[in-house]
Amino acid sequence: MIDSQFVMDGSKPAIQRNAYFDSLKFILISCVVLGHVLNYSHDSRVCLALWNWLYSFEMPLFVFVSGYFTKKKTFSDTFRGCLRLVETLFIWNIIYCIFDPSTELTIERLLKPAFAYWYLLCLIIWRFILQIIPLKNTHALLSILLLFAIGLLWGFIDIDGSVLSNSRVIAFFPFFLLGAYARETGLVTRIRVSKKLVSYVILLIIPVLILLYNDTLAPYFNCSRPYVADGGNKIGFLYRLLFYMISLLQGYALLNIVPKNGLLAKLGEQTMPIYVFHGFVIIVLMRVVSYLNLPTSVFFVLGYSVIIIISIIFMGRFINYKALLNPISTIIKYFDSIKK
Repeated sequence: MIDSQFVMDGSKPAIQRNAYFDSLKFILISCVVLGHVLNYSHDSRVCLALWNWLYSFEMPLFVFVSGYFTKKKTFSDTFRGCLRLVETLFIWNIIYCIFDPSTELTIERLLKPAFAYWYLLCLIIWRFILQIIPLKNTHALLSILLLFAIGLLWGFIDIDGSVLSNSRVIAFFPFFLLGAYARETGLVTRIRVSKKLVSYVILLIIPVLILLYNDTLAPYFNCSRPYVADGGNKIGFLYRLLFYMISLLQGYALLNIVPKNGLLAKLGEQTMPIYVFHGFVIIVLMRVVSYLNLPTSVFFVLGYSVIIIISIIFMGRFINYKALLNPISTIIKYFDSIKK
């Protein structure tokens, strides 16, 4: 497997790609877009259940995939590898705050990324933490279990979880480490040869149970705040424990059944642009929906999500997304080429 594969982490695209993981990434980024569109529509039981269900697995599995394609390196190599991520985070976080009237642009926003850009900050931090954790022996499993325990305990600390995305850094890091461990041990290959019936049962039962429960769960699964901000320590702890359990079950199930699909794999190459830019398209589209008083039922929400994804992929035919994601690096590279 090639480490430089483009896995929503700012790394360079590899010459050789993996159709399985590209397919998985496109499925997951589609879930992320749909989940963000559903933020605008909780007026039906089905929309609420779909919102809760997506938040119960999409980010943990994305974190797992990013961990899978992150190698242990020296701190200097890690620092150099993160520079492009830092550039993307800094520039597009600021632009989004200017673009979105509901988000205030302040110095504090450099420490508290807006919209979905918390993930880029977490990736930078996780890459450095990974360098000090063993992966090839039983200590790795113990480290993963310990990190899940720390993720549960961290919620009891009443601090602002959005500062440096500390709450999500701690809560989601076990999935990142699990992905790195899976790479070293061939865990995904072993999952892929297990019985698929069990996976289908998992992916049938959990959404049904979430639908029957009919309550708001997504904010708890977001892991962005201390427990006291989400109904109290007891309920916050129980929901995070539930989140860990069902995300692991569904992650296993999805890893098992995702196909190596050529079309999905091709679309999966656009993960990073979709992730960075879909917030802008959502704002514009939902303003149009509100202005025209268009429906926000589940079928229309699905349609809006498809429009957002297709529009970003289509614009990629005319726009150099790599240059947009890293404009400073692109300009420097351009002037260096002129000097030569």
